[in-house]
Amino acid sequence: ESRWSGGKDMSWVPVRPGVVVEISYDQLTGNAFRHATRFERWRPDKTPEMCTMGQLERPAGPGIETVFGSP
Repeated sequence: ESRWSGGKDMSWVPVRPGVVVEISYDQLTGNAFRHATRFERWRPDKTPEMCTMGQLERPAGPGIETVFGSP
């Protein structure tokens, strides 16, 4: 419990994946979406087993020289 939850019921129940949706997002930190995701469309052509975090394409970030300049 955090100071922001204020005694709220924070329990949750895991559900079995049954449908697939396509989302868009602006940032990924580790294996978590940093901000809210946006629903794009239903994907009836895919099963939940076909969809994993491993298939996400992660663009390369800027090199240290770009951030701090050349030595």
